[in-house]
Amino acid sequence: MKIWPFDYAAEATHGQWIGADDLKRGLEPFEKIRAAVGDKMEIAAELHSLWSRPMAVKISNALEDIAPTWVEDPVFMDHLGSIGDVAAATSCPIAVGETRGGRADFRQLLELEALSMVIMDLSWCGGISEARKVGQMAETYHVPVAFHDCTGPVVLTASTHLALNARNCWLQEMVRAFYYGWYGRFVTELPAIENGEITVPTGPGLGTALQPDVLARDDVSVRRSTDSDI
Repeated sequence: MKIWPFDYAAEATHGQWIGADDLKRGLEPFEKIRAAVGDKMEIAAELHSLWSRPMAVKISNALEDIAPTWVEDPVFMDHLGSIGDVAAATSCPIAVGETRGGRADFRQLLELEALSMVIMDLSWCGGISEARKVGQMAETYHVPVAFHDCTGPVVLTASTHLALNARNCWLQEMVRAFYYGWYGRFVTELPAIENGEITVPTGPGLGTALQPDVLARDDVSVRRSTDSDI
């Protein structure tokens, strides 16, 4: 499970400060999960790139007793070197990448020699081919990868194909509310989930297609780019 209970505090101070009360409030969900199920559940902390470096370090250090699977996107992403500084200041694993684009961007992150996980979103990082190359590059740094899910059922399906292809991938993210909610309204097949494991549809190509009535729905708008738009 990945949760982000510190976001409200970042929004109140533009990520420049988190006080003792807000820090304690943000830790409570993690503590409740540990109290309920111990270490049976992996917990990741999402910081959504909302924090300054000192505050990201403060939050990460406070999370160390929780032993999160990772702390994700801890700082504003306009100075990537700060990620390495945060990683050096905490024992929490640091994961970054879902909003990044292209091999050059990920190479700079990997060269920090600080990441415990690279996370990619296919719709932002350059598509299937680029994501596959980034995954292979991360493997040469002995860094695992995970694929993000928040941008639709087609991306989730394509990501699951890549997750099964990448030797250094052990986790495919999925948003339960989307997967069991609106995803099935738009595609014919979704990656099957059983006992905590996900696999690809069995059909040709990605194994899924748009529902045949999607383009005819009254609540769907269609935008097409043409040569005249360029």
